Amino acid sequence: MKKYNVRVYGLIILDGKILITDEFRGGMRMTKFPGGGNEWGEGLLETLYRECTEEIFQEPIFTEHFYTADFFVVSNFQKDEQLISVYYKVAI
Repeated sequence: MKKYNVRVYGLIILDGKILITDEFRGGMRMTKFPGGGNEWGEGLLETLYRECTEEIFQEPIFTEHFYTADFFVVSNFQKDEQLISVYYKVAI
């Protein structure tokens, strides 16, 4: 069964530098923006709030929508999932 996997990320810029995180997931090391998967019953900003709180221990202040990916991407972890990534500019 084909599925969608919605991912929400925060672009946090401090003193001209952008914050990225390092994670180890599914046997892979990855560098990414703070954020992650939208869960059932959450809005996109709720997802970003939860993920930032979990990953960087900061409560984000949402500033504005930055970008939604408008091209097809298959998940590296689940080949039957299409990723939809949404990015917000965030202050902490």
